[in-house]
Amino acid sequence: MKDIHTENLRLAGWLSGLPEHLQSVILDVGIWHDFEPGDTVYTSGGDGNTIWGIGSGTVKMFISAGEERLRFCHLVGAGYWFGELELLLDMQRIVEMKIAEPARLLRLRVKDLRTIASRHPEVWLAVARLAATNEALAVAAADDLMLRDPKKRLAATLLRVTGQRWGFQNTPALKSAPVTNLELSEAANLSRSVTAKIMSDFASEGTVSKGYKTVRVLRPDRLSGLL
Repeated sequence: MKDIHTENLRLAGWLSGLPEHLQSVILDVGIWHDFEPGDTVYTSGGDGNTIWGIGSGTVKMFISAGEERLRFCHLVGAGYWFGELELLLDMQRIVEMKIAEPARLLRLRVKDLRTIASRHPEVWLAVARLAATNEALAVAAADDLMLRDPKKRLAATLLRVTGQRWGFQNTPALKSAPVTNLELSEAANLSRSVTAKIMSDFASEGTVSKGYKTVRVLRPDRLSGLL
C-alpha cells in the first residue's frame, strides 16, 4: 500500500518536478517527523541547516523585521518545501514556522544533501530552484501588499494563503485555511477592524465562509475578479 505522505510529496510541489530516481533517493534519506498544532518546526534566529517537506497538514509562517514582533505572513500545505534559503546561505533562520494542523514533515539535513550529492550532484541545482520558487513567492506577495485598495489587498492575501495565487511550487489549494482574523490582518497589512468589515462583506455575498479560526474561499473567481 502506498504511503499517503510520500505520495503527497511525489505528486505536488518541488519534489514532483524532480526525476523519479532523485525523488526516491530524497525520500529514502529523509526522516519523517510528526507534529501537533502549536508545535514549532524552527524559530527565527535558529540554525538553518535543514529543509522540510510537508507530507500532510498545514504550517504557518511568521516573520519579524528588526525589533517588530513576529507576525503571520503565509500558510502552506501538503507538497510544499521550505527552509532552503538559510541552508544555502549558511545563516540563521529569518522566519518562524509553526504547525497549524496535525502534520507529518520530511526533514533533510545539510549532511543528508551532501550524501545525496556525492552520487547525484544535480541535487544542489534542484535545491537552488526551490529557493528561486520561494523567492518568487516572496516578491509576488510583496507586490500584492502594494495594492492600495484594502479590499483588493485582502482578496489577494486570501487567495495566496489558500494556495490559489502565486503557486510557484504547484501545490494543491487548501480546502480551508486555519487562520484567525488577526492573522489575516497581519498578512494583508490591514487593521483588524478593516479586515473584519471586508471579511463580513465577503461572507454575506457567499465569497467566503468563516468558522472558528478558519476561513474557506468558496468563490475564488470572485476574489480573482477584484484584482
